[in-house]
Amino acid sequence: MNDVVIMDLSILGSIATFIVAIITLYNVLHLRRQLRLMEKQVVLQRSEVYPFLDVEDKKVNGNEVELRLKNKGRGPAFRIGLKTLFSPLKIAESKWDFVDELYEYESGKVKRVYPENCVVLLKTQHRQESRLHPQEEDIFTGQISFIYRYSKKAKLFSPYRHRSFEDIEKLFITNNLRFVAVVLVLVYQDITESITEQEPLYFFVIDFQKHKSIDEAIKDKIPLPPHTVSLEEIGFTDWVSYKSLKSERSFVESPFKD
Repeated sequence: MNDVVIMDLSILGSIATFIVAIITLYNVLHLRRQLRLMEKQVVLQRSEVYPFLDVEDKKVNGNEVELRLKNKGRGPAFRIGLKTLFSPLKIAESKWDFVDELYEYESGKVKRVYPENCVVLLKTQHRQESRLHPQEEDIFTGQISFIYRYSKKAKLFSPYRHRSFEDIEKLFITNNLRFVAVVLVLVYQDITESITEQEPLYFFVIDFQKHKSIDEAIKDKIPLPPHTVSLEEIGFTDWVSYKSLKSERSFVESPFKD
């Protein structure tokens, strides 16, 4: 009799544990649904202050970029800038090959340097502010420049040098390199400083034996090395990938780290 009672209690205990597990799982799933709803509400609320800069015209004069921008969003755009990244190239077996590091020769010393993203704040003729309010339109200009660091890993605290087109040309000549791939991107932030929008402008190759300015390189249109292409460049994708596409705007906090 006692064995039967003990067995019944054991079964009841297992059933109770199973029920508790089911309730816990339900609560977890319910909490996740609630969190998703809260995130969507926050994203929708923040969309009321999102800027959206439309590039109505763009051109490069010498080594200076000029952009006609209109803010078609509901919030002001802050820290409007031009992001520049350069990647040294060499030709190996009739193909482009990227170079990871360069050598800076100065005062009899040799230092390794590494290309880094550079952001130059763009200004207007009317005011020295890198911002554009909703429905405003203006022309922003800025000198295209470059940055390289002296450390490959510790980017946050690594010293860097801000260089002009002419400086980079000299650096490449001393490294016996002729080509460099350059990417120019429009960047700006929203009022909460939590979203950084990026709009690609130019991707081109400079030949330092031919080009004496950036606009010459852009006009020359040297065939580009292999690179990541956007959906707009491809022109098509499968339905599952299309539905899964998300930008930074759809996240409460940025899911990516530079």
